[in-house]
Amino acid sequence: SGVGSIGLAFQVPMVVTNVGGLTDLVADDRVVCKPGDSVALTRAIIPALDDDKFREKLKSDAAILKNRYSWSAAVERTISVYKQVLEAG
Repeated sequence: SGVGSIGLAFQVPMVVTNVGGLTDLVADDRVVCKPGDSVALTRAIIPALDDDKFREKLKSDAAILKNRYSWSAAVERTISVYKQVLEAG
C-alpha cells in the first residue's frame, strides 16, 4: 500500500488488515485485523491510541521495518544476489 509505505517512512503506528502485503508493514500481530471485523479493529485501535508504551513500541517497530524496506537495503540485497550469481558462475 502506498499509504502504508508512507506511514512506515514517518514511523507512524499503523493498524492494518491482513490483505496483500499490509502485514509486512507491522511487526506486532496485535495491530493486524481481519477485513470486516469491526470488533478486532476496535481492539487494535484503542491500545494504539491510549497506551503510550504500546504506541512507542509500534513506532520503534516501524523504524526497524523502515530500514528493512528502504531503497538502500533493496540495493544491498540486489548486489548481494548478483555477487552470489557471479561467484557461482
